[in-house]
Formats: sequence, C-alpha cells, structure tokens
Amino acid sequence: MSGPRESHRGIIGGQKPAIDISQSTPCGFDDFRDSVPKARPVRNEKLPKPGEVAEAVRRNVSAVQVKPGDKKLLSAYARVTAEVLEDDYGRLGLTPPSYTEDVGWIRDILHCPDNRMFLLRYSGPDADFQSERGVVELRQGNFLGMHFQRTTRLLSDEFFQDLLQAKRSGVTPDFLYSTRLHRRRGNLSDVLSRGCMSTNDAYDSGLFDLFNFSDMSGLDEAAIGLTHAPNAVFLRNINILPEVAGMGLSEVFLKQALAHDLDGEHVNYVFAYGRIEGLHRRFADNTHWNSFDRYYLLMPGGRLDEMPLPEQEYVKKTVMSRKIEELNQDVSETRPDGKSVFRTIRFHQNAGAEVICAIPFCSVDDAPSLMAGVLLVYDLNKLRRENRI
Repeated sequence: MSGPRESHRGIIGGQKPAIDISQSTPCGFDDFRDSVPKARPVRNEKLPKPGEVAEAVRRNVSAVQVKPGDKKLLSAYARVTAEVLEDDYGRLGLTPPSYTEDVGWIRDILHCPDNRMFLLRYSGPDADFQSERGVVELRQGNFLGMHFQRTTRLLSDEFFQDLLQAKRSGVTPDFLYSTRLHRRRGNLSDVLSRGCMSTNDAYDSGLFDLFNFSDMSGLDEAAIGLTHAPNAVFLRNINILPEVAGMGLSEVFLKQALAHDLDGEHVNYVFAYGRIEGLHRRFADNTHWNSFDRYYLLMPGGRLDEMPLPEQEYVKKTVMSRKIEELNQDVSETRPDGKSVFRTIRFHQNAGAEVICAIPFCSVDDAPSLMAGVLLVYDLNKLRRENRI
C-alpha cells in the first residue's frame, strides 16, 4: 500500500490518551506466542457475533508506540507481522516468509528516529465470540494490529497548503499532478523504459528510492527538492489481524496515531499513497486475477521466480497500459454516498483524509493497484477543530 494495506480494517476514537508509551519489562520471545487472539475452528452458536462485541472492543483498545529498546514490544510487533503475512499468503496458497525470533530488523528500522511503529493493544475483559474463522478467544493484553509511519523533514506546510487549497478550489486532479507533483518525482523515463523490474533490481540501480514513494527515503526526498524544516508524516501501512476484522479497529487505531502526530510530534500534515485495490479486475481477464495478488506478495521478497514467466509478463503488460488521465478517471468514481468505490480510499476518507490525485507507479510491487496509488492528505488541525481526532 503503499499507504495502509486494506485487508482488514475499520474504527472510532476514544477519550483515552492517544499513545501509551509506558515502560515494559523486556521478556523472551516465547512469552509472545500467545500475544495475539486465537481462533479455534469450531462453532458455538451461543457465543456473540463480532458485530455484537465490536463496540466494547473499540472502547478498550489503545495505540502503543514500539521503542527500539523494548524487547517485549519488538517481539509482539514481529508476531503480529507474521500473523498478517501468514493470512495474506495463505489465501493464495503461497508459503509465507519464515517467522523468526530475530527482531533485529525492527530495531534497525526504529534506530532511525524518523521511523515510528505502533501496536494496537486490547485492555478490556477476556471475551470469546463466534466468527467465520471459528471461536475467537480475545484476551486482555492481546495485540490486534500494527501501524508503521515515517516522518519526512523536507516537505513544508506550504506544500500541503497549496495542494489542499488548489483541490478545494476545484483544480482538476490531472492538473494537480502535472503542475505540483510530476516534476518533483525525478526522471521516470529510465524506470518506464525498463518496464517493471524486481525490487532487487530497483535497489541496485538506485531507482527504487527515486521512484517508489512508499519508502520515503532520503533519495526520494532529494528528488522532491524541498528543504523546509517543518515535518510531515507518511503513513506506510496499517494492518488489523483477521481474527478481529470488521470491527472498525483500523480507523480507531489510525485516529489515535494521528492525534499523537499532532500532539506529540507537532506535525500539521500527514499523507499517504492509498491503494487502488482491485483496479486490475477492470482490465485483466478474471482467469489472471490471482496472478496480480501473487505478484504483490512475491515481488518484495525477490520470489517472482515462483510465478510462471507468462503470468509475470501478463501482469507487466496490463500495468503499463494505464495513463495518468485514465487513473484519475478511475479514482474519481464514487458511490451514491459520495465516497470512493475503492475501499482503501474510502477508509482514508472516513478517517478524514482529502483525495488529491492519482499517482502512477508509486508502488513497484502493488500489481492489484496497477502499481498506482492515490495521494491523500490529512489536515490535522482541521480534524482537531472538527473533533475527529
């Protein structure tokens, strides 16, 4: 996603502090084998359904910031990551990346002060409920989701104010992209001439940092060419475990994190590249739909050789066929309630984001979105005035 991944989501904000940064006692990895809710493949019709317990669960969750020195939370973040990946890969019959006790990769990310990770922790009473997956055993202290964001110090408040003012005054998405964004994204001609490449190739050539905004790297920021001091926050992803999907937890989680960004980090604007999930279904034969999902999961780990070459070529051909004008037409489609027909964009709209325009090739692995995304901006002070965070 770039931006938040939309497999399992939803939420409402609470009156509790947005972020719990209390100290935890470091513990062993094995202590976190039971840190997530379990689903037993049985049925008990006497138990409540997810919708019947959702409000109580939402009232009893809080975002917890993960610190690089806290082994307990590092292990929990790794565990939640593994659970999410296992579900995503399992649905397509793929082998997920191996789960390991090593949390060094998380610690390395967090040693950069611009990176922040959060867990969603449940603090209510123990509860069992009947879901499609079976009987879910929700226990006090369980972690239900994860969120990763990154601060960039090179995008000024004026940059976002200009974008929002232009969009609110009726400037078309095509014009916004061509005049405000295209020239700041570096030279894409080299990337496009190569077609779709592996992540490793993109890293080796230096194009990944220049071209995939979802990582918001130093090279990417240099390509944007702004050197102002005020910060902005880029939303990398937000994931809720499938055992508690459909309860509105991702929206609660995100709103608490946004409140932290405003109050704790003193950031005025947050942005994301929302996925156009399912766009491939409009242009690809349905017999190939799963190929796009497999590409999405296999490419980042350098595992594309697990896909037959004709499947890879079909994905690439379809991806390269969409132009920016056509993308903006796609993402401008709305439901009768005025919200986007694409659920990831709709999720951000429900959380208070404003849609700016489509961004072609903003995620080099997101084949189901035809490797495109949507620039969404959160005006945090406006959301605070409206009591939305």
